[in-house]
Amino acid sequence: MQKLTIVVYMMCSLTSLLPVVSCSKQQLPVPPQPSPFSAALIKYTEFPAAGAKDTIVINGGTNGWWVTLPSSNWMVVSKLFGSGDFKLPVEVKANNTGVTREIDISLWPTFSQAAVVIKVKQTK
Repeated sequence: MQKLTIVVYMMCSLTSLLPVVSCSKQQLPVPPQPSPFSAALIKYTEFPAAGAKDTIVINGGTNGWWVTLPSSNWMVVSKLFGSGDFKLPVEVKANNTGVTREIDISLWPTFSQAAVVIKVKQTK
């Protein structure tokens, strides 16, 4: 009987400590903060009529980012979203239209920062 009383006492003691232990505050990770964001083409400001490949260097830091551009069959962007620093391959296909063409590529960082717009021009 005495052993049973000790066991019941221990169980009650442990059970009473459970809410104290389970309600302790957790240490949450620090939320990400916005960082400076920039993007630019490496080689071309104006692509040749024959077409070419280039790279957009994205300095994203802690930001996520995504790319928007008008529907196009001559400007190809290899990836439409990502995060941090990245080298984004792009390709401009040959221009057989006889007219100069232009398109705006917008790179949007997270944290409600302004988009970086890259104006792409291709000769005729």
